[in-house]
Amino acid sequence: MKNPFKFFKEEVDRYAKILGLNEWDIQCSYREIEGNVVANVNSNYHSLMAHITLNTKAKEQYSTAKKISQVAAHEVLHIFLREMDDLARARYCTELEIDVAEHRIVNTLDKILIDYKEK
Repeated sequence: MKNPFKFFKEEVDRYAKILGLNEWDIQCSYREIEGNVVANVNSNYHSLMAHITLNTKAKEQYSTAKKISQVAAHEVLHIFLREMDDLARARYCTELEIDVAEHRIVNTLDKILIDYKEK
C-alpha cells in the first residue's frame, strides 16, 4: 500500500459517517507514539473534538488495507463511546443523562444493523 495514512484517514471519515459522528471535528496525524500501540485517540465529548494518531513505528501491524480499516474502526468506536465513558467517570450524573447516552448508542447501532440487513 503506497500511502497507508491517507487510507487510514479515509476509513476514519467513513466510520465516523456510519456512526453518525457528523458534528465531531476529528483530526488525524501520522507520527511516532511511545509505547506498544498502533494508534491512539484523544477526544472531548463537550467540545466534540477528537484527534487520532496512527503510530509510524507500528507499520507492520497495519500492513494491509483490512488491518488499517480495523484500526480506524477501533479508534472511531472510542470516539463513539466517549459520552458514555465521560458519564461513567463523572462524580455525579443523572439517570436521564445515562438514558440519553445509552439511547444515542442504541439508535445508531439499530440503524446500522437495519441498513446492514437490507443490503
